[in-house]
Amino acid sequence: MISIPRKTTQEVDWTTPIRNLIAQSYGENPDNYGAECASLQRCRQDAVRGAGSDLTARDLLYKYFGQLELLELRFSEIRVNFPWHDAFTNKLITQTSIAYEKASVLFQIASTHSAIAASQSRSDPEGLKRAFYYFKACAGMLTYINENFLHAPSTDLSREVVKFLINIILAQATEVFFEKCTDEKKSNALVSKIASQAASMYTSLTEEVKEFMGKGIFDRNWVTLLQIKAKYFSSLSQYYRGLADNTSGKHGDALVRFTQAETLAKDAYRTASSFGAMFVSNMSPNLPPDAGTSISERLKAHQVICIDKKAEATRENDLIYNAILPAFESLPNIEKTAVATPVHIHEIYGTPEVQKTIGQDIFIREACAWRGGES
Repeated sequence: MISIPRKTTQEVDWTTPIRNLIAQSYGENPDNYGAECASLQRCRQDAVRGAGSDLTARDLLYKYFGQLELLELRFSEIRVNFPWHDAFTNKLITQTSIAYEKASVLFQIASTHSAIAASQSRSDPEGLKRAFYYFKACAGMLTYINENFLHAPSTDLSREVVKFLINIILAQATEVFFEKCTDEKKSNALVSKIASQAASMYTSLTEEVKEFMGKGIFDRNWVTLLQIKAKYFSSLSQYYRGLADNTSGKHGDALVRFTQAETLAKDAYRTASSFGAMFVSNMSPNLPPDAGTSISERLKAHQVICIDKKAEATRENDLIYNAILPAFESLPNIEKTAVATPVHIHEIYGTPEVQKTIGQDIFIREACAWRGGES
């Protein structure tokens, strides 16, 4: 699974602009609010420096973004220098609007969600459930960026790049759901539709990524992995539909689908085995260290299953059914079933756990003081 790289940043001085604003706009002594300024400063440092675990990093980012939302309501006119390095080009871009800081922090949250999802053990049902949720939560954060921050100053926040990342993340969520359905032994007809959906999403991504080629934005290993998965899930959809056709007595259709599944599996395995041989993990920090060997082994096992199934179906057709084999092109297309939708940011921030993580407004005391002064 692919996770999204994180942005990096430099120190930010929140204290001076807030002190100036308090003195100029509210006629208060800014020295009275030293503790609050220090608390906000620390809140940002904790959030952007990262933490021991991805879950801790997630909570620190949740808290800082929540405080930014509250701060923006109170100091909408404030200007602070926010320096962020682009996650893909590493170019330093500094802007003074809170909107830029918020979009950058949301990108960090999305990146952290993707890392949590990608690191789950999917051989465990709970791990599958967590991976599915966090991929969808990641897609939700990215969708919110695209809907609310329209003038992207950096490549990583541009509409095209964010849209591409959303599509990768939702394809991976669909893949996780496919694994859940096979683990739970759902019907072959349903599994084939979900595989067909994943195949369609990965195939679209292999087309979309061509727009970015030559620009040096995305890791080339991502591109190869997307190509392998497009063929792999195309093969899986034909294989499971073949099993369903066999069960319903369409033995000729099933054999043709098994033949197609085998062809696609061999093609995918060829690409996966060369990918596995050439993969160097430190060149692709957003892929697992064993990405090369694991995808190659998975495709090898799938190829064996397809070869065996086609051979078995051929024998049975020769000896028992003598079904006429239709042309593959004449078989009905396999329907697709969409299973992964983004989790909206309001759904995440509306939970009591996240509200507790954010805590009360750091500048709550000032709000009371200023309201008292106005009355």
